[in-house]
Amino acid sequence: MANDKNFLSVPAAARRLGCTLRWVYDMVYAGRLKAEKVAGRWRIPVAEIEARLKQRGQS
Repeated sequence: MANDKNFLSVPAAARRLGCTLRWVYDMVYAGRLKAEKVAGRWRIPVAEIEARLKQRGQS
């Protein structure tokens, strides 16, 4: 399940967004980036990351 193509880990999301791990965690904790915790690790939907990139005009 952790390798599901529909979700990214925090490090993978940070790389895709071109930002820091801390920023991703801050956004998750603030509820500004959708994520779910599975087996102690955050999983972020790829669609959420793509929507962020689209908002920035980088998609």
